[in-house]
Amino acid sequence: SSCPNSPAQESPYMWPMKWTAETHAQAMVFESDEVVYESKGRVFYMLDKNWKRSDVTYQVGALRALGTGDCEDSDTEELFQGGGCLKNQTDGTVSTMIHRGGQMYFIEWEKDETNPVKAGETDASKVARCDLINLAVVGNIRPDWFLDKRGDDTDVQYLGNQHVYYASDTPKLVKQWRKRDFASQYFTMSVMENPPNKLAKDPDAPTEDKMNWPLILNVPGEGLGDDQLYSYRNHELLTDDDEDLFTIIDRYEAMGNACVDIRAGGEGNGQGAPEGGHIPSNLEVDPLSWVSKEITFSPIWSAPVKEDAEAADLEEMMSPADPGKSVMEVSDRVTVGYCYDEASSSVDMSVHFHGVEPTADGKLPWMAMGYRPTKTCSMTPPDGSSTPIVLMTQSDEESMPEAHATMLTPAAKSFQPDV
Repeated sequence: SSCPNSPAQESPYMWPMKWTAETHAQAMVFESDEVVYESKGRVFYMLDKNWKRSDVTYQVGALRALGTGDCEDSDTEELFQGGGCLKNQTDGTVSTMIHRGGQMYFIEWEKDETNPVKAGETDASKVARCDLINLAVVGNIRPDWFLDKRGDDTDVQYLGNQHVYYASDTPKLVKQWRKRDFASQYFTMSVMENPPNKLAKDPDAPTEDKMNWPLILNVPGEGLGDDQLYSYRNHELLTDDDEDLFTIIDRYEAMGNACVDIRAGGEGNGQGAPEGGHIPSNLEVDPLSWVSKEITFSPIWSAPVKEDAEAADLEEMMSPADPGKSVMEVSDRVTVGYCYDEASSSVDMSVHFHGVEPTADGKLPWMAMGYRPTKTCSMTPPDGSSTPIVLMTQSDEESMPEAHATMLTPAAKSFQPDV
């Protein structure tokens, strides 16, 4: 892993570009430690190609999350007073999701008791059905997503080392980071601190024995579902020879089949937040404990020091051109100038982004503004439908950014590792 020109460049703690691991997830509702949902499976990543695959081999319990599909028990909604699905996949079947670039595919496999499908299946002739969702510009996560605070209204808090129980009763020393998202909730990533070859330093040891593998990930519900705790086991590196895990879609379509766009009309498919507000999380940011601390262990990058001149420039940029406008500092990178015109009953608003730097390919990062259909403050409309947005993108470093009116699907806003 490298991620050039980034704060975590060549950090030994970022995720590998190509890897796979078994996953075990458990979900808990707000203010309770009771496990209401559990899943097992295997995840595959080729992050250098923006590819991810998730094969779920077991899931039981009540799941509140986007993209849950058809519910099997109508009592689930009453149980949680906000939607959900009762899952009961215990028959050895496999549910597969493949996320490539801006396309997310859901595969249903043929049932064959004599030759059942296993996690990592690559035979396209065994695909019974394929659905897809167009996520537009939304791709997979960066391998260094938890190490830095790049992005608007996000932050990171390096926590240091501690021992945890891993795989039931096995103690492991892990290095931990908290990553705050735009919903003011946080993830906690625990990375292996002592690879098997750390003390032996055997030059002939397998590469896997030298890796600082991700072990435990605590995922907030982000107002759309319940908090989940993920563990990763039996890690392996992938190579270019494993691309057939992800290109099974191409082989399926080459056989004359087609994947059906289940959101072509922009209709909701799954659960949104309940009316009256978002689903509460046990992982809401506590201002008494949060400290911004961007430590990546990159051998190349060092944290920039803000000079007095830079602070003066920022203060000048915060001053609106129109003296009649009020100014609100949303964060240290975003300020908004606004005023209300009573005669026309309209709001004149200007948003200023400070310190925006081009990405490694020289282009500015994309930005979007969404519009809520109701006064309910939720990341996703209560009915689970798509959100109208204005998307700003730059086609190349020589051209000016352009605005596009489009729709943002709910699945694009959920950070479920299974999605």
